Parts: sequence; C-alpha cells; structure tokens
Amino acid sequence: MRERALASIPFADHWAEPPPRGARYDRMVDVLISPPHELPAELRPASLVWRYAGEVNNGGHAQYFMNLEAAGWPDGLEVVPEATATLRSIGLAALAEVLDRALVRWRGAARLAPADLMEASAIFEEREFDDLDRAFYKLDAPAPPGTPPAPSRTSDALDREIGRLADEWIEVLPPEDTDRDLVATGAGGSSGVVSPEVWLRLARHARPRVRLRAAEALVDTHPDAARAALTNLQALGGVDFRTSFRAGWALECLDVKR
Repeated sequence: MRERALASIPFADHWAEPPPRGARYDRMVDVLISPPHELPAELRPASLVWRYAGEVNNGGHAQYFMNLEAAGWPDGLEVVPEATATLRSIGLAALAEVLDRALVRWRGAARLAPADLMEASAIFEEREFDDLDRAFYKLDAPAPPGTPPAPSRTSDALDREIGRLADEWIEVLPPEDTDRDLVATGAGGSSGVVSPEVWLRLARHARPRVRLRAAEALVDTHPDAARAALTNLQALGGVDFRTSFRAGWALECLDVKR
C-alpha cells in the first residue's frame, strides 16, 4: 500500500467481498474507467487495456476505434501503441498482435466520424473487423470448469493486474462502530463460524454488500428474513446495480427451493 492511497473503501465492504475479486477490485475498476490522461502515470497503461477489452467485448474493434476518436482525449488513437505495449508486458503478446493489426487496418482507410447512430450502425454492418474480433474473443474464451487461471487468457491477466493495482492504490478504511460484528468474525469474513443471530443483525447493516452476504447466509435457516432483505436490495437497481443483480439471482434461487 502506498503512503497515500488514491481511493478507499469501507471496512464493511471489504469484509463482505474480500479479494481476489472483491470490493477493493471493484473500486480499482471505477478508477481505471476514468480518462487515461486524468490518472497517475502508473495507472494509465492498465486503464488503456481495460478500455480496449471493454469496448471490443461490447462492440468490436470498430466501436473501440470510433469511441477513441470521439472521446475527445488529448491523445486519441496515439494511445493504441501504448495499449499494445502494456498487453505484452502483462503476458498478452498474442492479443497485442491482434490490436496492432486492427490499428493498421483502421488507419489504412480514409474515415470520417459518424454523424449519428444511423451512420455508426452502417459502419458496424460492414463487418470490417470480424476476423480480428473473433481472434480477440478466442483469446478470452471461457475455460472449462475447474481449470486454473491462464496467464495468456485476457480476463485472467487483467484480473491479476487489477488485483495488484488494487492492493497498492486502494485503502481499506478502519472499522466503524457499527462494524463490531464484522470485526468479531475476522477481517475478510473468513474465520470462525457465524451464528444465525449475528447474520440476522448483519442483514440490517448500513452497507448493502454486508446485507447481501447476510441474506445469502440466511437462505437455508431463515428464508423469510432472507427474502425480505433480498427484496429490499433488489430495489437498489439504479443505485447499486451489482448488488441488485445478485439479490435478484438469490431470490430466484430461493423461489426454486420453495
């Protein structure tokens, strides 16, 4: 951890969702989606790679390049070679080659920014980057169940890099007075057995992530209390989509058990 953290998360969120992909990781992602030129120099490379992966997963290389040019960043397409260098540095040389080829193709034709969504849609319909999009998706194909993380798989390499940055840049705040039950069960929530009585108290905690974890723990022993908490959390869709989505999924599982 640096002497001065870039951002912080409440102790309760860290307890409810510990590493490797927990609240600290999520906060690091929130930081990385900022425009790269607004970030500390050490975080800029990861931000460029995160944006590349996100754009291509959402709409392919055409969307990535169009959005880079439309975003109004000072560097525009000039950030792409930096992104490819970062991909190689985190073990994704094959993906860097895909991006290099895509950039050459994009720059090899005269292009005008689409004036509206209709023009943008027409560009997508040309399917100019289909072969490179498929190459990207193949490199990030889901691994069979039980397969350990692969250094050359895009998502695994990004997870590892974001986790490393989260440990260095994101501070976990000290427990608050309302976190006594959390402290008693152990930081990270992994030590000891938590009684149903404690879970019932935690289902009323101020932090939604704690309430969610408590509700999930109560599904078998106190289904009515779990349902009440999950229904409340599901209503947070516009405020905390991730928690709301998980609560909805847990409610569906609870309905199956009835």
